[in-house]
Amino acid sequence: ALLQAGIFELPVICSNVVGNNNLVVNNKNGILFKSKSVNDLYKGMKKIIHLDKSKLNIMSKNLKKTIKKNYDEKNKYIL
Repeated sequence: ALLQAGIFELPVICSNVVGNNNLVVNNKNGILFKSKSVNDLYKGMKKIIHLDKSKLNIMSKNLKKTIKKNYDEKNKYIL
């Protein structure tokens, strides 16, 4: 789901767990929240909602760049 969202330049918010944090760098190309923390999820959602549209656009483009740089479509895994 993160790869699909990133390719379509959609903003992402996800838990800070292995796999997600290999792809998403907090505040650079997405928002990470502490796993199993409703309060941290709420803070992340609030942050992404209130982000300036230009910053949100940059964040989304950064995720797409990260995916294109690190994703090997032939082997279907992140390098």
